[in-house]
Amino acid sequence: GCSSLETLPDISKWNTENIIDISEMFQDCKSLLSIPNISNWNTKNIENMSKLFKGCSSLISIPDISNWNTESTINISELFRGCSSLKNIPDIFKWNLKRINSIQGFRGILTGCPSSHLLSKYLSTYEQKEPIKVVFIGETNVGCNCLYRASCGEVYRYDLLITIGIESRRISFNIYNKDILVKLFHGAGQENYLSFFKNYVKTADIILFVYDITKEYTLNALNYRIEFVKEIKGDNFIGAIVANKLDLEEERKISKEQGLKFAEEHNYYFYESSAKTDQEGFRNFLKYLTEDILIIKMLVKSDKFGLKNLYN
Repeated sequence: GCSSLETLPDISKWNTENIIDISEMFQDCKSLLSIPNISNWNTKNIENMSKLFKGCSSLISIPDISNWNTESTINISELFRGCSSLKNIPDIFKWNLKRINSIQGFRGILTGCPSSHLLSKYLSTYEQKEPIKVVFIGETNVGCNCLYRASCGEVYRYDLLITIGIESRRISFNIYNKDILVKLFHGAGQENYLSFFKNYVKTADIILFVYDITKEYTLNALNYRIEFVKEIKGDNFIGAIVANKLDLEEERKISKEQGLKFAEEHNYYFYESSAKTDQEGFRNFLKYLTEDILIIKMLVKSDKFGLKNLYN
């Protein structure tokens, strides 16, 4: 990205009629303060808008692009991600996005930007019929049980027994003055128990793949679990790779860079945590994922969007 670029030439009259991909066009232009008027661009044939403004952390305003023709678009993931200074967010809820048929095409649209006004507007009429479902998956002893309990606000315990079967609990997050119900699922880590997880995975909105930074094999073992999940759900969930036991840094066998690379290869979020010392941080991360899937649910509830069938 052009990280030092503060202004752009007049690009409002560009001929974009035959353009199909504008992804990453302004990505990481961290010093950019504004975008020229691009509201009149011909976007009829554009398929990929992912990461268009990602990382534009100084960007204050964006022209009103809510009238863009998005009938060909199949990916708007991370569109405004990291636009932390943005004061006006175009109303993308007006877009026609019927061609997006996977949650991955919506992932992280408003992550890290002050989207309260836009979200509050739509949350005020949003009726939650089912809780957001979160599933923890990982090898035995990677700390899924401890992270699961940390999500519920429990104090860390050294004497937890290995989980047998499936456990579930309900929690809630207050997102823009609306209480959103979340249901957590956690089960035994052994591979032979995965079959019991099928029904829970099938209806999951968020899946957390957990590994232990002190045991190298636990990251590689996630490949099998990811394939297991994809056979059931395809890509229709928000996925995150969670590195646990950060409190044992001196025993680390898997670097942060390795974990991040693994997550990027699968197009998942990445977070390093400790069920022992990072309970609040982990809950905030889970809230952040909940907000992300909530945005998607609000987007797809309209007939304008191709994923409506997922939430009937």
